[in-house]
Amino acid sequence: MKKRLVLITALLLIVGGLLWGFKAPSEQETQQFQLNGQSKNWEVTGYNISLKEDQVKIGPGKIKEKNGIETTEISLKYMVPGEDMDRVEYQKKLNYQTSDPFETIGSIEYEKTASSREWNEEVVSNSYFIIEWNNGQGSVFEEEIPLDHEKL
Repeated sequence: MKKRLVLITALLLIVGGLLWGFKAPSEQETQQFQLNGQSKNWEVTGYNISLKEDQVKIGPGKIKEKNGIETTEISLKYMVPGEDMDRVEYQKKLNYQTSDPFETIGSIEYEKTASSREWNEEVVSNSYFIIEWNNGQGSVFEEEIPLDHEKL
């Protein structure tokens, strides 16, 4: 009887340990970051990054012009550092409405694959935006917007 009780207890401990070591898919660890930054003429606020073991979600956030620039279209590139060169992770053209001081930056979500880049806090902390706009008179301007990150 004692042997049987010891055996059942040991078996329960082993099964419990195995179950404890496995995570259910819905319990995947998620790292979340919020990015904010500004350049001479532009300000980005609330740009979100969500990283799971098998998924990346970038955005949304907001962008605002700071110095009375008149433009109707802006082009944004969200850049992340690479081994040899930085790469565009998200790109979008927006019709910029000066009546709404903050314009929403879109988002993208994708599944990680074996060939996907490695995402971590260092990659997020070194990311930045490049913004391009014209003044409606033929001149094109470009600025880099460095981003500060906050882990949520």
